[in-house]
Amino acid sequence: MTRTTRAPRIARRPAADARTRILDAALHEFATHGVAAASTNTIARKARVAKGLVFHHFATKDELYLAVVDQVLARTTEAMFALAPMPADLFERLSALTLQKLRVFQRDPLAYQFLMATTEAPAALQARLEQRRVAIRVVTWPRFLVGIDASRLRPGITLDQALETLMILGYGIEKQFLPRLAKLPDRGLSQIEEVTREVWAHFERLRDGIYTA
Repeated sequence: MTRTTRAPRIARRPAADARTRILDAALHEFATHGVAAASTNTIARKARVAKGLVFHHFATKDELYLAVVDQVLARTTEAMFALAPMPADLFERLSALTLQKLRVFQRDPLAYQFLMATTEAPAALQARLEQRRVAIRVVTWPRFLVGIDASRLRPGITLDQALETLMILGYGIEKQFLPRLAKLPDRGLSQIEEVTREVWAHFERLRDGIYTA
C-alpha cells in the first residue's frame, strides 16, 4: 500500500500582523501630517490592507490616533526605564534619565516627532490625550521614585517641589538638544559624551540651589 505524503501545512500569519501594520503606517502618517490632515486611504495603502479593515480594528480616525499614542507612549517609556541601575542621587537620576530619553528619541525620531505634535491635536482630543499622559505618569512615577536619596535637600524644600523644578529643566533640555541632534547624520550619537557634559552642567548649577552644602 502506497502512503501518500502530505504537503507541509503553511502557517498562517496572525491577524495581529495587519493591526500592527496599520499602527505603523498610521504613526508615519500622523507624525508627518497631523491627525486632522492624515489620510486613512494612505494609511490603508501603506499597511497593505483594505480601508474597511482599518475601520474594523479602529472605529474612527480618532480612535486609531489614540491607539498610536498608547503604543508610542508605552514603547518609549519602557525604553527609558531600561536604564539600570538608576543612580540613587536625585540629580544624577534625573540627569541619567534625561540622557536616556535623548537616546531613545535619537533611535526613534518618528516617535519623538509624533509625541511633540500631540500638543497640536484638535481640542476635542486633548482631554483624552491628557488622560493617557496622566495614566503613564501614574505607572512610571513609582518606578522613578524607588531608591531615591533626598537627604541632601535644603530645609523647606520638599521632594515633590524639587522634582517639579527638575522635570521642567529636563523638558527644556530635551527641547533644546533634540532638534540640534536630529539634524546630524548620525542623529548625534557621536556627540553623546559632549551632550552628557552639557546636560550635567545644567543639573549641577541647579543642584547648588536646592541641596545643602
